[in-house]
Amino acid sequence: MQHPEPAQPPLLPSLPKRELGELRPPASPPPGNARQPPPRKTVKTLTFALGLTVLLATIIGVFTFLPEYAAQREARLAKAQPPGAPALGLANQAPSARRGSDQPGSTTERTQGRPPAEGPAVAASAAAQQRAEKALGDWLQRHARLAAKQVSQWGGTLYDEAKAQAAAGDEALQQADYAAASARYGEAVATLERLQGTVPEVLSGALEAGGKAIASGAAEAAQQAFSLALALEPEHAGAQKGLARAGQLAAVLDLLAAGEDHERHGRLALAYTDFQTAAQLDAELPHTQAALVRIKERIAKEQFQATMSEGFTALEGGRFQEALTAFYRARDFRPEASAVRDGIAQATEGLRLAKIENFRERARDMEAAERWGDALAAYEAALAIDPALAFAQEGRARSQRLGQLAAKLQYYLDRPELLTSDRVYPRAQAFLAEAATVARPGPKLEEQLRRLQAQLVLAGTPLTLELRSDAATEVMIYKVAKLGRFTSQTVELRPGTYTMVGVRPGYRDVRRTLTLTPGASPPPVYIACQERV
Repeated sequence: MQHPEPAQPPLLPSLPKRELGELRPPASPPPGNARQPPPRKTVKTLTFALGLTVLLATIIGVFTFLPEYAAQREARLAKAQPPGAPALGLANQAPSARRGSDQPGSTTERTQGRPPAEGPAVAASAAAQQRAEKALGDWLQRHARLAAKQVSQWGGTLYDEAKAQAAAGDEALQQADYAAASARYGEAVATLERLQGTVPEVLSGALEAGGKAIASGAAEAAQQAFSLALALEPEHAGAQKGLARAGQLAAVLDLLAAGEDHERHGRLALAYTDFQTAAQLDAELPHTQAALVRIKERIAKEQFQATMSEGFTALEGGRFQEALTAFYRARDFRPEASAVRDGIAQATEGLRLAKIENFRERARDMEAAERWGDALAAYEAALAIDPALAFAQEGRARSQRLGQLAAKLQYYLDRPELLTSDRVYPRAQAFLAEAATVARPGPKLEEQLRRLQAQLVLAGTPLTLELRSDAATEVMIYKVAKLGRFTSQTVELRPGTYTMVGVRPGYRDVRRTLTLTPGASPPPVYIACQERV
């Protein structure tokens, strides 16, 4: 017999009511003053109360778990009884039979004047019925709990066996075979307990099936599996997560399909966006991770090839820094590639040679401009790259020598008065002779040599100086000559600074300093002692 799922509880069949008179003793003793057994009111009351308690517990179970099933069962039981047979409801007390026999005017009432006594067989039958009804309630409660766990989806043959056992219990109950009914319901309960014991295994299988369904892209199957898992254990975190993944699986698959289409047509950036979005929605799906890894590798490969091509193009064009930058970018994609190492080595060497050549050209330009300090710096920068560079070694020595020569020439040119010194003049002449030995001097150096030569000539050419006095003063040129007393006299002096002294008895001495500039005619100089002492 099939057992439907729970529905809204119907009205239960009304319980048979006992007449209060049924519990009262007969009004008078039977004739003959024979001693009668004591009234069984207390026993009957306790039996009735116990039966009512069990019966109410069963009814509550029926109301709570499978009321519709209970109502249908009562209807079947009532329909199955032949006319005039005792009722086989939830409490088979056969009250109608007793009420029929207790109707006013019945022969028994009239002849005996008391209700019929309940024998031990009737009490045993009532107890058996109560046990059967309790076993039915246990079955209904346990079945309701498993039905909430969707047992119909996973119970299989064991669930079919439990339902068959319960159906057998129903049949026995219809036939008032309470012992058999209790046994069958007990077997059904035991079978449900075995089913309950398989819940962990079923839960594990549902989770595994859900995971496989997601991996294969079967969204509906995944939802069913994880829904079953949540029915078995509503708070299971893995099942909740799996159901959420199954809910967005269709969107993930759409993104993967769109990304693959972009990938086939070479739209790698769009494909990457779709695959990345899919991975964000479900990072655990192998398809998304594989697609994301694949598109990254393809993008990296194409970018690597493009960057390497850019580097070699720059290398051929002599743009070594640009080539080196491109090869470094390519190394980020494939650091182990030998082509990257070769490209970096070629670009580095090209850059090194290019820097050396740049310093060489700069040094030449600075030498041509006779900017000896800048030329020296360029040669030293080249030597910092490669200390063995012969041109840089020679250029550094040349720049140092010519730079020092030009600086000393300029020193004399900026201080022509030094050339009038008897101590400096010969040294300047010797230095000029040395500087004149420079091969192929530049225009600036030649100009410096010419100017110094001219200054030396002027510094060595005497100037005519006219001295005037009062004929009473003794005149002398300090460290040159004593001229005596005179009124006018000329002397020949080389350019320079001279001190003239005048002495006269009774007068204060006179001292005058005179500088003779090379090439300039000096004016007459008057010197005489005029202040008496």
